[in-house]
Amino acid sequence: NTLKIGDYVIITADIMNDGSREARKVDLEEAVEGLVFSTSPESGDTRVGSLNVMGQDVTVSANTSLDNFASLDLLTAGTDCVEVYGLPNPITSSVDASRIEKKSDCSEIEVKGVIGSTDSDAQTFVLGGLTVDYSTAQLVNFGSDQPTAGLFVEAEADLQAQRLQVDTLEAEILRLEARKV
Repeated sequence: NTLKIGDYVIITADIMNDGSREARKVDLEEAVEGLVFSTSPESGDTRVGSLNVMGQDVTVSANTSLDNFASLDLLTAGTDCVEVYGLPNPITSSVDASRIEKKSDCSEIEVKGVIGSTDSDAQTFVLGGLTVDYSTAQLVNFGSDQPTAGLFVEAEADLQAQRLQVDTLEAEILRLEARKV
């Protein structure tokens, strides 16, 4: 897989005895992948603005790389699928997109974010503007815990209306590890 401008990657590296670093692993990480729910291009420049993908708000700046489309007004809500790379913005609760790629289909859907509210009886939670049903999901990195508000998760699923029936739900554990080789 070739990296493109605007891709967000996680690099696992070793620190060598001479102080240099050697990459052991490079993982390409998208912020959200799936159906475009809405678009809001700016009137003066339709390359910038915002969109909502799978209930997740996405901010698009002049620095965002757009692949397979030229402007936000060319995306069709409810039809087009995209893969968004970037970082979550804790102030705006949106993703600041560094790259957006228009996909040919929505065979893979993935959302990441902080759980807003939960309903343990219905086995659902809200992630952005999306209700996620985890009743049949394989829970990864949860131990004996259940999804709770405030937890950062990654959900992979099939789309059913504006509700996500999750196949896999993973609690994301952020860690920094340094080791000298």
